Amino acid sequence: MENWNFCSKIKIARRHNNKKRSYLLVNTVQAKHIPTPPSEALKMYHALGGKIHKAYPNANLVIGFAETATAIAAGAAEAMGDDTIFFNTTREAVDYESECILFCEEHSHAVEQKLYAKDLGNLLKSTNEVVLIDDEISTGKTLFNIISAMKEKIPELVNRRIVVGSILNRLNKEREAFFNENNIYFESLYHISCDDAILEKSGDGLTAPKLADEGDNEEFPQNVFRFKFPYTKYPHKISDYLGRCDKLAEELMKRVDFKKYGKVLFLGTEECMFPAIRAAFIIEEKCDIKAYCHATTRSPISIGSDEDYPIQSGFEIGSFYEDDRVNYIYNIQQYDAAVIISDSISPSERAMNILGGILKKHGISNVFYCLGE
Repeated sequence: MENWNFCSKIKIARRHNNKKRSYLLVNTVQAKHIPTPPSEALKMYHALGGKIHKAYPNANLVIGFAETATAIAAGAAEAMGDDTIFFNTTREAVDYESECILFCEEHSHAVEQKLYAKDLGNLLKSTNEVVLIDDEISTGKTLFNIISAMKEKIPELVNRRIVVGSILNRLNKEREAFFNENNIYFESLYHISCDDAILEKSGDGLTAPKLADEGDNEEFPQNVFRFKFPYTKYPHKISDYLGRCDKLAEELMKRVDFKKYGKVLFLGTEECMFPAIRAAFIIEEKCDIKAYCHATTRSPISIGSDEDYPIQSGFEIGSFYEDDRVNYIYNIQQYDAAVIISDSISPSERAMNILGGILKKHGISNVFYCLGE
């Protein structure tokens, strides 16, 4: 039997059919792949933000890497102060594409990313640092790609210190020293140097995520309401962003009698993670429920049955954002109700149908949808 434990909060999983990198480090309290109480996820995000703020008290510009670190970055920015400016890279289409910096995440299932850069020069005038946040730093290739592209397009960045925050940092001393010489520094919750060979597991008995059925529903779901999400592809003051997430919680409580349900899933979609986590945290406290959060993802991960393997079940589903895009959902549990939170304005009806069918097969008949407008 393989040992899938990496450290106290992180386990090793196998990517499915990825020849660039065979493993994936799964954070068990990050609220991405595994259902997590919102308080645990926020505690981790705030711990990272607090550590960055202590080391760099004047830093007030935070950029998260899509898709997983969109939530980490928002939570970290919250811990850095109300005036902190926050936004994230994206794999989605954006307005003003010509104003974006393009870069590649070479080992990823979705390689191309973009960063809206139109206002970056002005934002940098009020800070000596720019904080980049990812869930994990392994080789630093993605960092090198984006920082090089940013410096080429934004002259104001050349003399600024770049701080990289992450839950996990695996850089060795020599590699980190190279970055330090280029005015790039690191803050993380876990710093464990190891190369990829240590993480290569044989994965005997692992299987692909199941291909989900189309589902029984042919009509657009009835329990739907619309909400104007602040799109974090563009810069926001974190206090304003949190205010909108709190408003989302208020609107959900008006429409759903949460006190009828004991255990509720709040499921985000792809890059839209933090609103579900923040709303779940507020609703859990006010309505005395047990809330759990995670999100759909583009990342294909193998399924295993070993006791400490992190991904025990999973389905290949459609994306709310694009009909031809494949998504996945992992480790679905039984809940009394589920709230799907997506900033997609025109979600794929096929994707909604598939997801609804999966939830129904897991005994979740009370499903509510909050979509963008």
